[in-house]
Amino acid sequence: MRALTRRKRPVSLDMVIQDLAPVIRGWGQYFTISQRGEYYRLDAWIRERCRAFVAKRWNRSRELDRVWTNQRLADLGLPSLAAMRRQVLAQHPRP
Repeated sequence: MRALTRRKRPVSLDMVIQDLAPVIRGWGQYFTISQRGEYYRLDAWIRERCRAFVAKRWNRSRELDRVWTNQRLADLGLPSLAAMRRQVLAQHPRP
């Protein structure tokens, strides 16, 4: 994840998200089925890395969180591990 979200990568945010999405989905499919974890914290960390990537390009400040909301990143195609976990739990309820 760190290598894909390096701030100095010479690509756009769309390309970063395209590179991140399969990694997140694969990791999520592997771990969310059987492992308990802090998926919200991981999601927050990934989104923060994406915002830092944008901030480096635009030289922006704290207003970045208001402009680049979680929903906007999701609309660009960034998957959520917490949402994957909720889907798994809904499909396979535990007794």
